[in-house]
Amino acid sequence: MRPLPILLYHSVDDEPHPDVARWSVTPQQFAEHMAVLRHGGWSTITLTDLVRLTDAGAALPDRCVAVTFDDGFEDVLTRAMPAMDGMVGTVYVTSGWLRGRPGDDSGAPGRMLAPRQLPEIMVNGWEVGVHGHRHVALDAVSRSTASRDIGDSKHLVEDALGAATTSFAYPYGYHDRHVQHLVREAGFGHAVGVKNAHTHAHDDRYGIARITVERGMTANWLEMTLDQPTPRTAPHRERLRTTGWRQVRRARAAFIGTA
Repeated sequence: MRPLPILLYHSVDDEPHPDVARWSVTPQQFAEHMAVLRHGGWSTITLTDLVRLTDAGAALPDRCVAVTFDDGFEDVLTRAMPAMDGMVGTVYVTSGWLRGRPGDDSGAPGRMLAPRQLPEIMVNGWEVGVHGHRHVALDAVSRSTASRDIGDSKHLVEDALGAATTSFAYPYGYHDRHVQHLVREAGFGHAVGVKNAHTHAHDDRYGIARITVERGMTANWLEMTLDQPTPRTAPHRERLRTTGWRQVRRARAAFIGTA
């Protein structure tokens, strides 16, 4: 398997909530990105299909990309899916932000998907995955809290889907080996982080690399990212700065009593 890019989008909105403005793209920007994929001959694949084919040693198209969306904004259904026009994606839903669940969607950073809309996402080969329940950094809370959050989110998303889901995305991309174990124990077959690198055949199945797309990243940026002669690939071991930042976050969480 050649290094493969997995793109990470969030909201597709001209006027996103301030909390997600940096990681949101405009509908025009998104349309231009999808034009890059179409005109460049790129084929799309869901995360579960990517992992399944990679683990089986099956060949993937030379120009293959995965397109993912975190959090569960409704505009994935109303804007992103029409713009992708037959291409497929993977949507990671924060179950506590599902619109209309009593007391659960408070604090959501925008208009989110409703439970009844999740099956609509699965049409035309799309995939719905899980992004936790409260969107907390799972590596900075107690293991019991993390386990409950992961388990609750899987149960709620599967109830809404009426089907099983095996793909998980860590909120903020944060995870450690203990969180990976909890995700595996909950019944997920793989999980994605961030890393801002291409994934590859030997990438950690419970820490698959993705590339974050931010507002202002142009179609030219996307072309250069996809067509790098020697793309940056996911490291085999966690970077020291990642470990250090986790310790800082844990200390902050302990100080304010959230862990």
